[in-house]
Amino acid sequence: MTPAIQGHGELDVLLRCYETEISASIASGSADPHFRFNYLNMLSELWILSVYETVRTVNQRKIVAESDAFENLYLDLTLVRMPLAKHEIPKDNLVKSPLNMTRVPSNAEAGASYVYDKGDPLRSHIMPCGVSANGSLMWQVIDLKRNIEYWVERRGLSDRILAFAVPVNSA
Repeated sequence: MTPAIQGHGELDVLLRCYETEISASIASGSADPHFRFNYLNMLSELWILSVYETVRTVNQRKIVAESDAFENLYLDLTLVRMPLAKHEIPKDNLVKSPLNMTRVPSNAEAGASYVYDKGDPLRSHIMPCGVSANGSLMWQVIDLKRNIEYWVERRGLSDRILAFAVPVNSA
């Protein structure tokens, strides 16, 4: 796993530099949101999808001691990853009837709302996303188990992952 984790770290450093640049351009009013957002989105999705698999493996193999902090990190990664990878709401088996959803931003041609039906093979859920003041991508996740929606920021996830890093003894 070491090479994979090193790759996640290298992509994280690249994203942090890019996020800092975006944050500065937003603050100065010179942001070009369309160009910058496209690359931020692609790189952030790549980071989420790869980091999720490593954290899932760490969780499955019980490499990190059980804790609320790790459980919450894994949950947030899951809630972001599932719609990115499968265009589904995580744990949609908990839904008893189709959900009325709102498009963000609304689409004049398609309407402001749509129905998410877990039984429809053509169903699709695209999470609302935006850029935080840190210049980091953030997603609005749906936690059906707890019946809440909230925003998850990529850099915040990274900070939480780094909190689990164990310093290497240089002896």
